[in-house]
Amino acid sequence: MKKIIPICLLIISLVGCTSSSINYEKMITVNEINLWINLMPGGPPTFHFSGQVGAEIEIAEDIELIEVRISQNQKQIFSEKPFFTRLSKQVPQYNKYLYIFGIKEGLPSNLINSDSLVDVILIFDVNGDRFSITLNKLSIEKVY
Repeated sequence: MKKIIPICLLIISLVGCTSSSINYEKMITVNEINLWINLMPGGPPTFHFSGQVGAEIEIAEDIELIEVRISQNQKQIFSEKPFFTRLSKQVPQYNKYLYIFGIKEGLPSNLINSDSLVDVILIFDVNGDRFSITLNKLSIEKVY
């Protein structure tokens, strides 16, 4: 019996010393992302983005989308703080809450080639832990 107690204490101390890193990337699902150039008459062409993500219930109250970076040909073109809003009164789907994000005002479209693909990096924060999700080779729509 005296040998069992020290072994149990050793096991408990070793378990307590292991690091518990949370893989937040697996708790987020990017459901949709839209990139477009507004070419409608009445103003200069502008670039816009919006999208929808799902966040697992455990982190839904604490998650923020703090930045969206858009690059083309390995050159960063835009870095914006988007709005990030949880859909109100929504029942979780597949154990996730849905959020929408985007920008309210268009960005100058002269910085981007609408015929080339872009890469988008979504940078999230959960209680001070930052992580990113990268979406590569996305096309830009033209809206007339």
